[in-house]
Order: sequence, then C-alpha cells, then structure tokens
Amino acid sequence: MRLFGKTARNISQFALFLAWSTAVGMLGGTVGQTLLDQGYVTYRTYVGDAQVAVIRQRSDQVMYVTALVNGVPLRFLVDTGATIVRLTKSDAERIGIDVDSLTEVDQMMTAGGIVEMKPARLETVQIGDVEIKNVRAGISMSHNEDNNNLLGMSFLGRLTRFEYSARQLVLTK
Repeated sequence: MRLFGKTARNISQFALFLAWSTAVGMLGGTVGQTLLDQGYVTYRTYVGDAQVAVIRQRSDQVMYVTALVNGVPLRFLVDTGATIVRLTKSDAERIGIDVDSLTEVDQMMTAGGIVEMKPARLETVQIGDVEIKNVRAGISMSHNEDNNNLLGMSFLGRLTRFEYSARQLVLTK
C-alpha cells in the first residue's frame, strides 16, 4: 500500500519513532534524528545525564553506522564478536595515523582466520552524542581494502550499556 509516496512499512516505522520520542519526552529527554548514507537511522536521545544512540538493523541483517573517529566520519560494521575496533589502513591514514611508523605488529584471530594488525589508540569515537575517548584499535594490514571497519568491543564494552532488541542496537553512555 502506498500513501503519499510512502510505503505502509515506512509509515509504521515513523509511528514507532513518534511513540518512542513521545515517551522519551515524557521522561524529560530530547530526541534528534540523523539520516545516514545507507538508509538506516541513528536516533540521539538524552534522558537525564545519559546519552543514547539507536542503530537500526538493515534489511540484510547487518548494522552499519557512521562514527566520527578523531573528528572524521568513517563507516563501520557493528560487530559484537570483535574484541577491538578495526580500521582499514586507508581509513587509519585518513584520520591522521602514520601507519608506516607503527612498528608493533600483532596477530589476531578473526572469523576469517589469523590476520596481522598494528595496534593503535583512537583519541575519540563518537556516534551521535555518545563519545568514548582513548579507544583501543587495530589497523588491518590486509591488502584487501574490501575489509570493513569493525566497531568492536573496545568501544562497545566501554558503554554503560548496549542492548539489541527489535532490530535495533541501543547504545547508552
């Protein structure tokens, strides 16, 4: 069914957002909405002193999010099974890391096997207004630049809470 150029699914998602934002408002919070490049949405919410970002799962069952890393927007695949945040070499260089000057190389076990990574620290990783400082990361030394940046537990584990429900990942700090 189409109504004013919107599908019934989009209208029901919008209705859920309105109900959710009304509930947040009743608790004294505020809500902002940011449309991201792949059609998924991050909601920013403030309830008391807490900051909350909500990442919607895409129809292909994965979650991507654009995070500001050291002030530069980078696209990440959210991976709760990854121990650390992983960056491609090219994205690490985009945020100002001189990868070639990093001398330590670690081997990490991944779902795809053992890979070499150079350990690094990210000054800030920010999604909406949820910001974590001094985040441990690994720079992938794979020459396959099709690798995704991974938003792993070195970021997620430092949140007050993260919860997956109803095809959404709720990040709370």
